[in-house]
Amino acid sequence: PAQNKMTGIIEDSDQLIYEVFFGEKNMYLMGTNNMMQYNSFNEKTSETLIYGLRCIDSVETATDNVFAFIQEEIENGENIYNIHLISGKDGKTPSDTLIQMPKGVKHAVLSDERLFCFSEDTLYLYKFTGEFEKETKLDIRTTAVRKLTENMLLISADDGVYFYHI
Repeated sequence: PAQNKMTGIIEDSDQLIYEVFFGEKNMYLMGTNNMMQYNSFNEKTSETLIYGLRCIDSVETATDNVFAFIQEEIENGENIYNIHLISGKDGKTPSDTLIQMPKGVKHAVLSDERLFCFSEDTLYLYKFTGEFEKETKLDIRTTAVRKLTENMLLISADDGVYFYHI
């Protein structure tokens, strides 16, 4: 900031805050127990229980903010069995959509419109409503997926590294 001074403080002594996301009008704090939404006046506008879950990705769309959560004990590269999509914007009560993953899904990222889930050889697409959209067999054996930008993924495979536009 041009003033080089603090403009606000949010205190929370009930949990550890491990991630902060800034939206256009709101700030989201991911804690060990709850996800909290604050407006630009530092007023808490919503709070959602996320105990036992870890946020792996988020996206701000024109109409919503969507966060993808998995069980916190799942390490990177292990099988993901369920993904919770929690969405809500501008103080509205967030909605929680639980999506059960096909066998072998190890990586998941959000785009503006979809949830992309990767197993070693398959890409699965879901709408934010939880509705399955399509399955695509991959010509590579995926070992890691990383989101570089809102529309670009870096996919590591046995035979190299690939960029994938979403």
